[in-house]
Amino acid sequence: MPDSGTLRDDLLVYATSLAKYLTSPAGNALDRTLASAGDDPITQQLRDQYWDARYAQPGQIAARAIKRGELPEATDPRFVLELLVAPLHFRIVLTREPLDPDLPARIVDALLHGLLPAADGPPRSRLS
Repeated sequence: MPDSGTLRDDLLVYATSLAKYLTSPAGNALDRTLASAGDDPITQQLRDQYWDARYAQPGQIAARAIKRGELPEATDPRFVLELLVAPLHFRIVLTREPLDPDLPARIVDALLHGLLPAADGPPRSRLS
């Protein structure tokens, strides 16, 4: 995964790429298949392999951000990824709502800045 120079930009590139993939026929089908697959040991092993591979890239993003001082050293890269991708998968699998073009940026901003208003102004991110 290329280094864009900032945590926000790296997360945005990743989320935008994932959104594009999830809205493709292949990505959409894979996401729904993984969500509906059973929990037998072989299926679980395949699902674990799939997600372990997906966690590798955001792990690099988090490691770079830690080096740059953008994230604390104790940051859990897997948790960052879960917060980043869950809204995208939620829309594709559960609500089947479209992924608006600005959704990745809104998710990244909510992840990085939270949803509470800044001390001197409006909320930092828009929920809808």
